[in-house]
Amino acid sequence: TNTPAPTSTTTPTPTYTLSNTPTKIHTSSNTPTETPTVTYTPSKTSISTLTTTYTPFNTPTTPNTLTPLEQALEHAWNFSGTNEDWMTLYPGGFVQEFDGVDMVLVPKGCFRMGNDPLGYYWNGYDHVLGVPDGGNICAEQPFWIDKYEVQQIDFQVLNGTQNSSPNYLGEERPIENITWSEAWDFCKKRNGKLPTEAQWEYAARGPDNLFFPWGNDWNGENIIWNRSRIQGTANVGSILSGISWIGAVDMIGNVWEWTSSLAITYPYNSEDGREKIGSHDDIYILRGSSWFSSVLEWQRATSRLRWGGYALSTGFRCARDMDA
Repeated sequence: TNTPAPTSTTTPTPTYTLSNTPTKIHTSSNTPTETPTVTYTPSKTSISTLTTTYTPFNTPTTPNTLTPLEQALEHAWNFSGTNEDWMTLYPGGFVQEFDGVDMVLVPKGCFRMGNDPLGYYWNGYDHVLGVPDGGNICAEQPFWIDKYEVQQIDFQVLNGTQNSSPNYLGEERPIENITWSEAWDFCKKRNGKLPTEAQWEYAARGPDNLFFPWGNDWNGENIIWNRSRIQGTANVGSILSGISWIGAVDMIGNVWEWTSSLAITYPYNSEDGREKIGSHDDIYILRGSSWFSSVLEWQRATSRLRWGGYALSTGFRCARDMDA
């Protein structure tokens, strides 16, 4: 008698098909009695654990942030606000050093030049009450202007030349006794120029058309004026309470400041020949009054003085255009 061989029970081994990116474990129709342990390495990382690092096309590897200078220039090119708006952005002004000299940034904008019925200016030898209206003038692009009047140490270090030495010597005192052409030549050495009469007044008054750099109310403690010949000039920046909206100091008082503008009457027009490069013998406009002045009305930001040659009270500050 043949005894039949015992019948064996075989547990099927499931077959798994893995997609490139599995989203779940597939279970065969015949469930094994034991859950197999499957070890595999997928051809791609599961989406659920994917961490992607990439460099976008044509994007610089450095962070896309502006430097303080780039940000200030962007603000200056797009500025359309008030004095207070700029002072809020840059209390004390945005300062940049050129050739070792601090300059402050002046944003583009418009103001009403002159237009000060309470003002006073010296038209040659005639004292004229009421500053004429120079018209609505706009700075079409930002520019730089010296934070301080040019002081004697900077004039020496940067090889400035003048025929008549200052009467009041001191490294931090302003250059004075200087002619227009000597001041012009020094600014050119610094890749700059003398400010136009309009640039000077805009830097002093701003879009708010202030009577004084600090506001519309007179305060004789804010400037260096009405001093004796023994006292003379003071160190630049010695009185900070009279600072202007863009951070320029001593724009009124200490020394009269040369501008590039020939002494031509208002209305102001930069295209009428007043901004041509002249000579030492021409008559130019001085701005800002001086230590020697005791006339109250001369201390206003609208006051202008026609002058040729030089004097104990003639100094200057330089400006710098954007294309420089």
